[in-house]
Amino acid sequence: TRMVSRELRQTARYYSEVSRGREHVHVRLTRWVHVPVGGDLMCNTQRASRRVATSAVRRAGYRPGRFNRLMIFTEQCESAASAAQLPGRVSWIRFRDPGMATLVHELGHNLGLEHAYGVVCHEHGRRVALAGRGGRCLQVEYGDSWDAMGHSRGSFSAPALVRLGWAGRIQRVRRSGTYQVADVTRAHRADQ
Repeated sequence: TRMVSRELRQTARYYSEVSRGREHVHVRLTRWVHVPVGGDLMCNTQRASRRVATSAVRRAGYRPGRFNRLMIFTEQCESAASAAQLPGRVSWIRFRDPGMATLVHELGHNLGLEHAYGVVCHEHGRRVALAGRGGRCLQVEYGDSWDAMGHSRGSFSAPALVRLGWAGRIQRVRRSGTYQVADVTRAHRADQ
């Protein structure tokens, strides 16, 4: 519980920073609540597991309807990936120690963000940046190494920040020249 509490605090700091103070995550971590159903239901369903978990939380004296989001942590799903409603208010965290990147990623789904795909290309048996006529490229889910909705521990991408309304100033370049561009996570008033 101490580790999850720390990771949730880190997630709150992350959202405060990446949103430029527009998104605030306040956490209420409950004690472990026993949900009297089998692992199959908790690990392989969303609607049914949300219903039984919400009922168990209510029976334990909590009021889940008072919160914007509900993260259901379950230890019994070691092989199942975490999941979240897209968009929505419920996330299923299916690891004993999920890590901040997983919490950020699943909350990103709740906010309406999809996976950040990447492209892997091969031409004549070799990996290349972009393939020509003799090669091919495949989309890879989670393939964006720079976006928290891919497989990164970094920020959301600039297009994701724009969709969320969290981007800094975006300058439209209309002529050639030299422009200084700010880092996506620290833009504040600088151009992106």
